[in-house]
Amino acid sequence: MSRTFAWGVWIALLVPYLYMAAVVMPGLLSGMQEVAEDPSCARPLDLFLFGFSQDDVLQTLGCLGTTGRAVYREGELTADVAYPIAYGLLLSCTLWFLSGGVLQDRWRYMLAAIPLLAMLVDYVENAHIVMLIDQFPAVLEQTVNRGSAVNAMKWGLAFLSIASALGLSVQHARRLFGRGRQ
Repeated sequence: MSRTFAWGVWIALLVPYLYMAAVVMPGLLSGMQEVAEDPSCARPLDLFLFGFSQDDVLQTLGCLGTTGRAVYREGELTADVAYPIAYGLLLSCTLWFLSGGVLQDRWRYMLAAIPLLAMLVDYVENAHIVMLIDQFPAVLEQTVNRGSAVNAMKWGLAFLSIASALGLSVQHARRLFGRGRQ
């Protein structure tokens, strides 16, 4: 694959990700907070790092109120379906491109699969959040526990992807600057 083509693919994936991250998802959050009964505690369960408890679920969904929960549910089934695709493909291609010349192909495939796995886990998390919204106020403990577990898995895979990209970037920078000194 030519370098120009690779950069073109990467930029084509970066643009929708940036739009989703800078416009769509913040718009969804502000829309939820605008209609929430108590905007100060209306924080999406998706953004809890490494899981949430039954108390977190009850507080968050209670703060949102009926209209806020409806907005949150709709966002989980629309915008938050596109967002994992945007970040999953961007991170996967980033890892693939950065690992070229550094890792053997079998390791490159495994590394590039991590963000795609995060994307799939994000969908499972979204399904659990929709179930929790539908169950509210009588949320089932098993739904909370499974939703919390996949939330933790999603964030773990996301951080692993980002750390890998940073590590590979440092390795490329060392090679680049190491060559320049010789």
